[in-house]
Amino acid sequence: LTSINFRLPTKDEWQFAAKGGELSQGYTYSGSDVISEVAWYSSNSGGVVHYVAQLMPNELGFYDMSGNYAEVCSSDPVNIDGRTYGGCWKYSAANCTPTSWRSGDDSREDQNKVDGKYITVRFVYSIP
Repeated sequence: LTSINFRLPTKDEWQFAAKGGELSQGYTYSGSDVISEVAWYSSNSGGVVHYVAQLMPNELGFYDMSGNYAEVCSSDPVNIDGRTYGGCWKYSAANCTPTSWRSGDDSREDQNKVDGKYITVRFVYSIP
């Protein structure tokens, strides 16, 4: 209806954005070398997910690309039970970098029943 096309980012697009794109300052985490400035992770989350954009954004203005929610990227076929990127509120700091990822569980009978406490998505869009 809007003529806007939406899709999941590729792994490379997601990592480029998480690292700060062309404005990157080479931080360890998405937006800082101090994880607690930019991410909810195992040591500061209190064991729960937090509202988005409560900590500092990265160089491109994106929030929560390290920690809080792990994120899904595109795959062929799309598999939301597959790999996730960026870490989440229950992961250690070492697992919340722009290059961090975890394998999903493709063997479960309840595939595609994503637990919203752990995973979210971002969309790439284009306007024709």
